[in-house]
Amino acid sequence: MSMELPWSGNKTFHRREIASLLGMVLALGFTVCLSSCAALQEREPCGPVFLPQRVMESQDYAGFFKDNQSSLATCGAQGRCDGPLFNLGFLHAYSMSPYYDRPEALKYFARIVKEYPRSPLAYESLVWMDLITENVNLDNKQRELKSQVRSKNAAIKSRNATIHELREQMKRSRDIDVEMGQKEREVLY
Repeated sequence: MSMELPWSGNKTFHRREIASLLGMVLALGFTVCLSSCAALQEREPCGPVFLPQRVMESQDYAGFFKDNQSSLATCGAQGRCDGPLFNLGFLHAYSMSPYYDRPEALKYFARIVKEYPRSPLAYESLVWMDLITENVNLDNKQRELKSQVRSKNAAIKSRNATIHELREQMKRSRDIDVEMGQKEREVLY
């Protein structure tokens, strides 16, 4: 997928380039925010830099889910549902969450990108979508490779059994040849 960005002239950027740029921008933003928090730490406590940080610290996934579901139900009047959507997407994308469900996470992040394309969370959502998709692709590839290994191991086991059986037949054949040779000698002498 590629898209033309308004500030880029006519240059077309691909999803990976956008994800890479967004990753760098997010890292810079987090660094600036964290340094601002460090400077303000003496005066007042800083809020979470990352929206779902609260649930990661408390591990109250059910409460976080319920809060964001109710926020999502009422945010339409305010016109800003990107926060609850992002939180729910994260809740489904985070492997430590009991709500872990990557396809569901992709739905929430895609909804942010579609409904709130100018939101900073839309760019974070694009990064999350790319990471989740890449992770799913890697999981599928790993399953495929494991299947191939199992298949090859079964073929090797079958070949080893065939080799063992053929060796046993050769041994029996040699034994028969030896026995026939002895009988021939007995008959001739």
